[in-house]
Amino acid sequence: MTVAVQTLLDTLKTCLRQAAANYHRGVEEAPVAVLWTDPDAVWQPVLPDLAELMPELLVLGDYEPEKRTGPVIWLKCAIAGQVPDLNLPKEKPPVLYLPGVSRHELRYGDQCRWELQPLVELLYRGVAWTHRNGRDWTLEGFFVAEDGLNLELAQDESTRLSLRAALTAV
Repeated sequence: MTVAVQTLLDTLKTCLRQAAANYHRGVEEAPVAVLWTDPDAVWQPVLPDLAELMPELLVLGDYEPEKRTGPVIWLKCAIAGQVPDLNLPKEKPPVLYLPGVSRHELRYGDQCRWELQPLVELLYRGVAWTHRNGRDWTLEGFFVAEDGLNLELAQDESTRLSLRAALTAV
């Protein structure tokens, strides 16, 4: 008997893709993108490996198109299909990883940093990947949530620090 092993990356990929699939067909338009906000940039260590599994993953950062990374204007052009040599899968909406950005910041567009303001409209045309409580996903939250890894973890500072240090090994 073969047992399927679900890794952290597999679960993360599934959850991000599921966020885009959760809309009311026939009533709502499909989201044009999934916004993955990460105010503390704690998920960055897994990005290189996750990018290999998710060709639709785009990252806010310095302009490095070969790594599917760029500033806000590049991200907007990419999801509009206007970046030459960037072949995003047609059947999956892009996932925009936004390190250093919180969903809360995007929600209040008039108070949002000017360089992020073009992303605000994607909260309405896309979907934000958030915890059930509406907050940005933390590592600890994802590891213990039922709709994450559903693991039991100690809720102390040592565990949090250890988890962050060992994230790429997990």
